[in-house]
Amino acid sequence: MKPTQYHIKSNLEVGIYDKPKLGLLSEETPQLFRDETGVDPYSFATGLLKMKSETTSTA
Repeated sequence: MKPTQYHIKSNLEVGIYDKPKLGLLSEETPQLFRDETGVDPYSFATGLLKMKSETTSTA
Protein backbone atom coordinates (compact mmCIF):
# COMPACT_ATOMS: atom_id res chain seq x y z
CA MET A 1 0.00 0.00 0.00
CA LYS A 2 1.30 3.39 -0.96
CA PRO A 3 -0.37 6.69 -0.05
CA THR A 4 -1.42 8.55 -3.20
CA GLN A 5 -2.18 12.22 -3.77
CA TYR A 6 -5.33 12.91 -5.78
CA HIS A 7 -7.95 15.57 -6.45
CA ILE A 8 -11.70 15.27 -6.00
CA LYS A 9 -13.26 15.33 -9.48
CA SER A 10 -16.03 17.73 -8.43
CA ASN A 11 -13.40 20.19 -7.16
CA LEU A 12 -11.59 20.11 -10.49
CA GLU A 13 -14.87 20.66 -12.35
CA VAL A 14 -15.40 23.96 -10.51
CA GLY A 15 -11.79 25.12 -10.78
CA ILE A 16 -10.46 24.13 -7.36
CA TYR A 17 -6.93 22.85 -7.90
CA ASP A 18 -5.24 23.71 -4.60
CA LYS A 19 -6.92 21.13 -2.33
CA PRO A 20 -5.26 17.79 -3.03
CA LYS A 21 -6.21 14.80 -0.91
CA LEU A 22 -4.00 11.99 0.36
CA GLY A 23 -5.36 8.48 0.48
CA LEU A 24 -5.06 4.84 -0.52
CA LEU A 25 -6.18 3.32 -3.79
CA SER A 26 -8.74 0.62 -3.14
CA GLU A 27 -7.24 -1.65 -5.79
CA GLU A 28 -3.88 -1.61 -3.96
CA THR A 29 -5.35 -2.16 -0.49
CA PRO A 30 -5.80 -5.67 0.97
CA GLN A 31 -9.39 -6.95 0.90
CA LEU A 32 -9.37 -7.02 4.72
CA PHE A 33 -9.43 -3.20 4.73
CA ARG A 34 -12.03 -2.67 1.96
CA ASP A 35 -15.79 -2.63 1.74
CA GLU A 36 -18.16 -2.20 -1.20
CA THR A 37 -17.30 1.51 -1.55
CA GLY A 38 -13.50 1.41 -1.20
CA VAL A 39 -11.08 1.57 1.70
CA ASP A 40 -12.94 1.23 5.01
CA PRO A 41 -11.34 3.74 7.42
CA TYR A 42 -12.63 1.91 10.52
CA SER A 43 -11.11 -1.42 9.46
CA PHE A 44 -7.90 0.27 8.38
CA ALA A 45 -7.51 2.17 11.68
CA THR A 46 -8.29 -0.97 13.68
CA GLY A 47 -5.65 -2.90 11.72
CA LEU A 48 -3.07 -0.19 12.41
CA LEU A 49 -3.86 -0.27 16.13
CA LYS A 50 -3.54 -4.06 16.18
CA MET A 51 -0.18 -3.94 14.42
CA LYS A 52 1.00 -1.20 16.78
CA SER A 53 0.01 -3.17 19.89
CA GLU A 54 1.74 -6.30 18.56
CA THR A 55 4.89 -4.31 17.83
CA THR A 56 5.02 -2.68 21.25
CA SER A 57 4.25 -5.91 23.13
CA THR A 58 7.21 -7.71 21.51
CA ALA A 59 9.68 -4.84 22.03
